[in-house]
Amino acid sequence: MEEIMPYPVLDCWLDVHYVYLMCWFVEAGGAVFDAAGKSLDFSKGRFLDLERGIIATNKKLKPVVLAAVQTVLNGEQPSQKL
Repeated sequence: MEEIMPYPVLDCWLDVHYVYLMCWFVEAGGAVFDAAGKSLDFSKGRFLDLERGIIATNKKLKPVVLAAVQTVLNGEQPSQKL
């Protein structure tokens, strides 16, 4: 009978791919961070101690995207100007 991989191994496999994709994106000139603007810390475990999610954008748009996300998370209406 074929052995089924346990769930924790699958979690680890997915985490490795997240790190790979993040590195690829950053090397291509992008920025990956949480909604507080902090870099992702993969030493924190599966959920990374995130502040409301992961954001990926280019470096020029990082301040604009971060401000828009924080505005929405604070319950405010985003402005229509970009």
